[in-house]
Amino acid sequence: RRKCNRIYIARRRKTLCRGMMMSSPSTPPPPEQRRGRRRRRVCNVSVGILGHVDSGKTSLARALSTSFSTASLDKNPQSKLRGITLDLGFSSFVDTREVEAKDGEKRAVDVCYTLVDCPGHASLIKTVLGGASIIDCMILVVDVNKGIQTQTAECVVVGEIAVKKLIVCLNKIDSIQDEEKRKTKVEQVEKKIRMALSKSKFASLDFVATSARPGGGNDQDVGLKETEAKPIGLEKLVDILAERIPKQRFEEAKDVSSSSSKFLFAVDHCFAVKGQGTVLTGTVLSGSCKVGDFVEIPHLKEEKKIKSMQIFRESTDECERGDRVGMCVAGLDPEGLERFLVSSPKTVPTFDRAIVSCEKIRLHKSQVKTKAKFHVTIGHQTVMAKAIFFGEANNSNNTVNNETLAGAVGTLSLNNGDERMHSKRQEFDCQREYALAHELFHVSELARKETASAEEDDKNQNDDEEDEDTANMLATYCYLEFEKPVTAPENALFIASKLDVPEGSNVCRLAFFGKTLSCADSSKSPTFAEENLRLFSIKSRKGTIERVESDNRTCVCKGMFKKESDLSSFRNMFVWMDSSAGGAKGRIEGSFGKTGKFKVYFEKEIDIGGVNTSRKITMRFKRFVYDKSEKRIMDQTGL
Repeated sequence: RRKCNRIYIARRRKTLCRGMMMSSPSTPPPPEQRRGRRRRRVCNVSVGILGHVDSGKTSLARALSTSFSTASLDKNPQSKLRGITLDLGFSSFVDTREVEAKDGEKRAVDVCYTLVDCPGHASLIKTVLGGASIIDCMILVVDVNKGIQTQTAECVVVGEIAVKKLIVCLNKIDSIQDEEKRKTKVEQVEKKIRMALSKSKFASLDFVATSARPGGGNDQDVGLKETEAKPIGLEKLVDILAERIPKQRFEEAKDVSSSSSKFLFAVDHCFAVKGQGTVLTGTVLSGSCKVGDFVEIPHLKEEKKIKSMQIFRESTDECERGDRVGMCVAGLDPEGLERFLVSSPKTVPTFDRAIVSCEKIRLHKSQVKTKAKFHVTIGHQTVMAKAIFFGEANNSNNTVNNETLAGAVGTLSLNNGDERMHSKRQEFDCQREYALAHELFHVSELARKETASAEEDDKNQNDDEEDEDTANMLATYCYLEFEKPVTAPENALFIASKLDVPEGSNVCRLAFFGKTLSCADSSKSPTFAEENLRLFSIKSRKGTIERVESDNRTCVCKGMFKKESDLSSFRNMFVWMDSSAGGAKGRIEGSFGKTGKFKVYFEKEIDIGGVNTSRKITMRFKRFVYDKSEKRIMDQTGL
């Protein structure tokens, strides 16, 4: 054993010396010229492959791919045992395209497509939502024999949130032997899907008829046997993918060191390599880094130095946005770590309170109530959170117009693949007042409710006015209170769901989505809500005029307060008569006796002698939700 060790050491020294003699220490070659180093791709695109379970997603990923990561094609033993995808799988292929540069010349560009194979089973929707934040484009795989299924609909919802372009892949066409019947079947399924998605953002769709694994067989051997039939339709699929890449992504690659955005890396797998360190595999979401840089694991508050990097088993010295990377770091115990973020030091916060933008998902038919709890997915984390919805104060009077809706909804979708929009973020003005909403509505729902409310008002003009704090309004923001801290960057996408719905219910479990605007750790900032949320609910009290004094302005009223009520806090507050009585405005002067009656002085003379004249009066005021003072402020500004 000692002799063998001495021989190994001698050979190792000889190899090192030979390497030092062959290289010039004064002028080392650039990274792209070193042997074994990966040359930079000009364009990186992450493509999500989604669809119902057993529609052929993994077969399609295998048929397209030429490079496979350590987490690809159902390598999990449980996946092989159960025959379904249980985790995100990553593989890639490179396609060369000729594009027109800024100077007008055409040049060849290497496009590296990273395929993200997502599970299709209903119970694994958390994993699919985690993959939504890392994809630029989406392929929806549909079994041509079965058409749209339950999980197909949820995948379309994920696509509406995460991407701008959707490609529908009608798979398993080889199961229909007759050419005419096959063509007819493909046209029928395509027509049904177009009709189903006509009201979504994917009104214009690309369809490709494919067979990723003709004849069936073992998925692990697809495309490897010489006698096996070749996949059908993949060339057309790749061509359509290339057409859907934004043109700015084809621009000539810039020097990685010139990137100004912060480095953010989504880790999906973590394992130890004996004698080397811990390998983190994932997708670069923004920024860039090099070997030797220090990065932080935000939820652990630990900084680690990058020892080496590989991109699909090829060594590299640097990585940038869109790359699928495996990086090796030292001194990190992978036990208990699975999915998390790695970033530039001190750039990603951990929080349990957040102000976010929000929009209800169109296909979610259940009510989305304030103070209800939801499963909120941010990146690869899913945590329960209580939601409190609110909107602009000037929209609390139930008025909805096209400009308001466009402004509310237009800022929520991801700016996938658009570098110019990627750095932009919606700002939240904590100095403004916002009105509490008791339910989150989709735009189409609110429009229908407005029409129904107007018709009801016409029929019941003499009925009591609806209590103001239950009025419908357009909520565009939400305050989330997480049960456990989460780690996420600024302007991060989140998706809120009701995952406790029983399987087989045939309902859309995804409720609403949006982006984080402002966040805090309640242990460090216990007054975050009080300092940043001027959130109020509109309350109303109703009473009646008992009699009018001789000046026709001073009235004795009743029914608004109990006899034990302290009216001192309501003194000088305004009340209004019904519109049928002229809508006169008055001011409360104080109590009258000890039975809860009070005096009101109106700005002009009133007349309640008519038979049909209403004696009703209403006091409306704003009660601030996070006002913790002993005497909670009641404000009537703007009412």
